[in-house]
Amino acid sequence: MEVVILSSDSSSPPSPIANSPGSNKSTEPDGANIAEKRDFLIKSTVNKIPIHNFSSSDESDNECSPVLENKNSCESVVKITENDGDFEFYQIEETYTQRGYVSQVKEDLINVEVLNNSDDYSAQESKTSKKKSLQEERERRLKEKEEKMVEKAREKALKKAASEAQKANRPGECMKHIQVLIDQRLLTEEYSGNLLSALQAGQIQYSIQEQLSEKIITWVKTVYSYHCDDDGKVISSTNLKEENIVLIIMMSNQLTQLVREMKLRSYIQNIAKQHLKKRLILIIYKLGEYYRLQNIEKQRKFKTQCRTGSGAKEKQNVENQVCQSDIEKALIEIQIFENCSHRFVETSQDFGTLIAQFTKALAEKEFKLEKQKKEQENLGWFASGDSRDTVKVDKSGNGLLRLWKQQLCQFNTASLDTAEAIVSLYPSPKSLIQAYENCLTPRQGQLLLQDIAVRRCAGPLTSVRRVGPELSKKIYNFFTSKNGELSLSQDSKDT
Repeated sequence: MEVVILSSDSSSPPSPIANSPGSNKSTEPDGANIAEKRDFLIKSTVNKIPIHNFSSSDESDNECSPVLENKNSCESVVKITENDGDFEFYQIEETYTQRGYVSQVKEDLINVEVLNNSDDYSAQESKTSKKKSLQEERERRLKEKEEKMVEKAREKALKKAASEAQKANRPGECMKHIQVLIDQRLLTEEYSGNLLSALQAGQIQYSIQEQLSEKIITWVKTVYSYHCDDDGKVISSTNLKEENIVLIIMMSNQLTQLVREMKLRSYIQNIAKQHLKKRLILIIYKLGEYYRLQNIEKQRKFKTQCRTGSGAKEKQNVENQVCQSDIEKALIEIQIFENCSHRFVETSQDFGTLIAQFTKALAEKEFKLEKQKKEQENLGWFASGDSRDTVKVDKSGNGLLRLWKQQLCQFNTASLDTAEAIVSLYPSPKSLIQAYENCLTPRQGQLLLQDIAVRRCAGPLTSVRRVGPELSKKIYNFFTSKNGELSLSQDSKDT
């Protein structure tokens, strides 16, 4: 490569760059001129400015003649060539070489080239990095979207699994998942036939097998559990859960014998040890019949004593029998100390019905407990009633009028006809309280309701009576008195 650099100062001859071969005279180079030429070379090379190229063979060509016409200008022409990786500086007329300045120029050229390459590389690297970051951001968003979709599908599957689990506890389905375990020694008793018939009529599953204790009945329930795997699929599993109720079936003669020997409590304790953390219920079969037979026997023996006169011996036999008070004391003892309650059954049909009722109650227990929990968590201003004499009020207010009538019926001598007569004039407690507030004196408030007509029956048998001053005064004291200890049957002193 050959590069020609023209000096900007053509009037003054350039200083020799290096000692000419064959010349004994050594001249120091002009540092300023060399620096200017080096800077021009760097700018021309980096910025791609075209520079005339000359070789030793075509220095006298016509193309170069305009430059070489004047020697002064020719002397100011410097040619740089590359030889084996090193730069050499020449003049047209005399050739000089100085490696020191050439190496500095070469280093500057390399640094400029590296700088330009580094700038290009940095721009390209920045562009690549930006593209890579965009790609990573796109992949991250796509991954988050997939994770959200998987999580949503998993939540949907879990919700479906929970719905399936709740469905198994509903009253229509729960009876299919419970089984009655009957001790095989119960089949020898007289009530076994009606027991199996009652279970079959109720479509209740049962199994006859030998239990840990004699003549007992237990229950097992199939519990379904659902969970999701990593792929979001619902997997179901079943487990058998033993219910915490154990029925102990006992005939009346066996009970009386244990009471006579004072072994009833120890008998219950042995069963409790075999069934830990379970509630024991003693079912006594035909104890009422035992009491009747005992009374009949007492009467017969009493008549016999009167006829024969053998009263002492017969009286001793009667005293050896277990009386009703002894049985009741023994039953209360096991209830207090062993937490064992008892039920009386007189017929085999009642016995079968009782077992079916226990089975249904245990099957619906989970559903009822969950329902009660939800009702307690979402209670409004009133509590829902589950007993017989309560009034249910929904969120729309349906049932409030009936509840108001029911409240008035709680007063003594207040029948449903009386409550309906009062409600016809005052359809809510608020309207009645406002009427009491508008009364000028307490006496007027106490007699506010006494003249309201109460109609009984309908048609020709209709009779009309009044509410009366006594009931009117009670209602007034109830809604206006500030004394919580005031009796409604007495006059209120602070109204």
